[in-house]
Amino acid sequence: MNCAFMKSLLASVVFVLGSVGAALAQQVPDLAPLQPSLPIASTPPDTPQLTTPPRVEIPVKQVNGLLVVEAEVDGRRGAFFLDSGAPALLLNKREFAPPGGESAPPTQGSRGVNGAMAGLAAYPLQQFAWQGIVLQHQEVATFDMSSLEKRLGVDTLLGIIGYELLREYAMTLDYRAGRVLLQKPGAAGAPPAAGVRVPFRLRGHLPVVEATIEGRPYQLGLDCGAQTNLLDPAAAAALARK
Repeated sequence: MNCAFMKSLLASVVFVLGSVGAALAQQVPDLAPLQPSLPIASTPPDTPQLTTPPRVEIPVKQVNGLLVVEAEVDGRRGAFFLDSGAPALLLNKREFAPPGGESAPPTQGSRGVNGAMAGLAAYPLQQFAWQGIVLQHQEVATFDMSSLEKRLGVDTLLGIIGYELLREYAMTLDYRAGRVLLQKPGAAGAPPAAGVRVPFRLRGHLPVVEATIEGRPYQLGLDCGAQTNLLDPAAAAALARK
């Protein structure tokens, strides 16, 4: 297992909190105390590999304001949330338990926002396949998504597709047509329709744009997995005083 990779990945799972709201926030603990005792899994014999075709057009549907697509993990096909605010591919711990009875270490001192204990584990993925995008032989973080499934009315959620699998593409979301277009720069095919161009810069894996609210400049993160517009409490308080 690549411990450095997993520490970085698990530490960044917290970014998902802003993407799928309070339901997921209840499942993800403060991750700092977990890092010294990450679960140990056997290292896959093959080198991690990501295959990304130049252009992919994918059907997508909305479920309670979130984008849902179908993908396959180790021969099992099912629903995934598409969330550019998530750092990487994340799997449902209930559906993808560690092999050989391995489990996540106790999360002593780590609690979610509702006070509940939560645990993280690593699943030795053999193959993830999504409309020609293929990830093989990778350790993938897993956590309990049951509360998220219940609150959003999804019977079985296999996981969340995040930035790791989207980073090479320009992504176009067509909500009316129910499709997402992923296209690498210079790839053949019709370009997206002309529209408003907004400059942004990456902060970690999140694109950040500048906007003006009530005459004041703010920096806002763009996230296709967010259900609503969110403001930092400090910014909201400042606007309320005007």
